[in-house]
Amino acid sequence: MDKEEDFDYFQEVARSAFADMLFDEERNRKYSEALKWAINETKRQGKKANVLDIGTGSGLLAMLAARHKADSVTTIEAFSPISSVAKRVIEANGYKDKIKMINKHSTAVEVGKGKDIEQKANILVAELLDTELIGEGAIKSYNEAHQHLIDKDCLCVPHSASIYVQIVDSRLASSWFSFQEFSINEVNTIKAPDNVKNCRGLASIHDLQLNQFPLNEFKSITEPINICQIDFSGNIVIPYKESFKYKFKSSMNTESVVIFFWWSIYMTKNHDILLSCAPHWAYPDTNNTLDEVTKRNALPFRDHWMQGIYFVPKSLKKDNEYILVASHDEFSWSFDVHFDTINEQIERPICCSCIFHMCNSRNKIMQINDESKRLAFMEIMRRTELQNVLFIGDHSLLSLIACHASNAKSINVLQKDELCFKSLKNFIEFNGFKNKIHLVNDLSQIQDNEITHVIAEPYFQNAVLPIDNIIEIYSIINELKKMTKQFQVVPRKAKIFAVPIHFLHLYKIRWPLKSSCEGFDHSFFDKVIERASEIADENVEAFSLWEYPSIAIGSATEVFEFNFNENKISKGAASVEIDNFSNNCNGIAFWIEWILDENAFSFSTGPSSSIISGELINWKFDRQAVHLIPYKHIVRGILSSIEIKSQFDTIEEKISFDFSYNYAE
Repeated sequence: MDKEEDFDYFQEVARSAFADMLFDEERNRKYSEALKWAINETKRQGKKANVLDIGTGSGLLAMLAARHKADSVTTIEAFSPISSVAKRVIEANGYKDKIKMINKHSTAVEVGKGKDIEQKANILVAELLDTELIGEGAIKSYNEAHQHLIDKDCLCVPHSASIYVQIVDSRLASSWFSFQEFSINEVNTIKAPDNVKNCRGLASIHDLQLNQFPLNEFKSITEPINICQIDFSGNIVIPYKESFKYKFKSSMNTESVVIFFWWSIYMTKNHDILLSCAPHWAYPDTNNTLDEVTKRNALPFRDHWMQGIYFVPKSLKKDNEYILVASHDEFSWSFDVHFDTINEQIERPICCSCIFHMCNSRNKIMQINDESKRLAFMEIMRRTELQNVLFIGDHSLLSLIACHASNAKSINVLQKDELCFKSLKNFIEFNGFKNKIHLVNDLSQIQDNEITHVIAEPYFQNAVLPIDNIIEIYSIINELKKMTKQFQVVPRKAKIFAVPIHFLHLYKIRWPLKSSCEGFDHSFFDKVIERASEIADENVEAFSLWEYPSIAIGSATEVFEFNFNENKISKGAASVEIDNFSNNCNGIAFWIEWILDENAFSFSTGPSSSIISGELINWKFDRQAVHLIPYKHIVRGILSSIEIKSQFDTIEEKISFDFSYNYAE
């Protein structure tokens, strides 16, 4: 195994942990209750309880079946590294002789004398579900299991699922999917090309923590709709393709349709044990006396089963009736809205037809639509006497603004990515700037080599972390300096800030289970995952922190500063102090303040309001960076401060961080 294969191996092991899933006490408890009922019910009928578990994972469901006295338990796991770990976990909990493990994909397992399984099972338990319910191949797995591996009258855990959607109007949610035209002044507007405006965008779901989506950011067009049920029990073969129609009346006028998506599962055929992924406003038995924030954070944390958003670029008129069409194939869902007729042909392109959605992530589309950032750059362009300008940043539309908001002599745009180049060219030509903006894919093609100003919109597709955008700007500036020496850069500086925080839930994706998972000993599982994570995971990762509630336990501290005009680091180390000890510090959040001019005119990717120690942080709808403090450093004592040192490797073109932890006496 070479170094790259070795890294990929450990990364796959680390990602297979699904620790947040195993920390989900409600999920674990309800699987346990349903298994206990299924085993007892089978025995009540005078039959042996033979359980088949598809997708072993840590071995939890198989061990639950054994604990509830199943007569036989067989578990199937296709991923060899995890099946090896599960064997050790099962052995450590005393079930080595009670659980048989098969290291194959379930569709390759054979039943019969001398084969993988001697006889068919009569209880099937599986957790093959994702945000869209079917994205991990659940349809095929269930259909083939019923055909080859289990009895016709078997009991299934879970038994069935209900798919829910809610049609809403939300400018915020729409900003992830579609370009929102904007005005420069009373006369001039930057418009979307027709093919962009009418494009359906990408077919894939936008999965997120919908439970954290603020109620004031959407208006309901319909109440939650139970659009269909999917039966796992084997009573029918689950269709690989199917469509459902639902007639509704629009409660308002809207320019586009946003569809919220989630599901719930009934764990037994009695429909008495329900496990729901609904957001708080639709969650069963929600305590409506609680305030919105409390309700958001009271529900079980599920990063493995999130909710989703789909987008349909069609307008609705108040009081008109429409038909919502929900369709699924083997792995995913799609939606459409039609006028009140079932005669329209249902069409859904495989992917974007205008290129814009293909070359821009949903986070980037939201940034393009970010009015506060746009206005900040617009103000700088109005204040500055621009001459020969170079705009950089993937699919930046700032050059179009400059055509109206500045008196620049020449406007060049560097766009190296081929798809972004084509899409940006479409915007430039549609808005009538073909002869004003010189679009190039290499610096050598710039019309005027004497560039006087570089304006960088800090978004590049190669940036894994938000802070990587600093590197991308630095790299282009260095390349440009070989051609022209004197130019001003906007933004002038990038400042990275950090704040110590207590995550309510996000820490669970890295913490060991120990015996918190239904009382089973997972220590070997924890060791393997911890080792794989140490090798494969970076110590700083990207997250959209508005989805993951966190409490500040200290003040914001500047830990890094880079001056683009002087091309040097002004600050590279700092101590982040903890001043609130009511919650343990389990993470550090980073964000960037982009300083545009000498008057400190700026915009930020961080909190949307002032940080108050001891209170929840309100984060912008952007991406931040996070250091999740390893469990071993937290249990050592009470953290009082964290020393952060940054490394700017100009050769490898990478910013990295080292952390050291100080403890209260």
